[in-house]
Amino acid sequence: MTLNTDWRAVTDKVGRRFLEARNNNDFNLGLLLTVLEVPVIHSETVRELYFRLNLYEHLAKSRKDTYDWARFERFMGYKCNAGYSSRSKWIGRMVKAYAPKALRAKDVWKYYHEK
Repeated sequence: MTLNTDWRAVTDKVGRRFLEARNNNDFNLGLLLTVLEVPVIHSETVRELYFRLNLYEHLAKSRKDTYDWARFERFMGYKCNAGYSSRSKWIGRMVKAYAPKALRAKDVWKYYHEK
């Protein structure tokens, strides 16, 4: 499925200029919203976006300064065709993707009996 974005409703001048630049900023913001699974930046979704971005950065061990443009208030009105999932489903998916794999019980006993 293609990523469709719409930044024409963004009212902040700085955010609009940033998205109009030729650095794929519009595309990168759309990809971030796809990962965070929140398709629109609105006054009611900003807190959820910050929560999900902070958790994602913590789990993926990414650096915060790489998302210097992730001040979502600048991009109020931005939309993309990403799906939405509830917070609990999204957290479960992220933890499953980034958590270390558990050691199986038979492996533990194998290592226990080694001399």
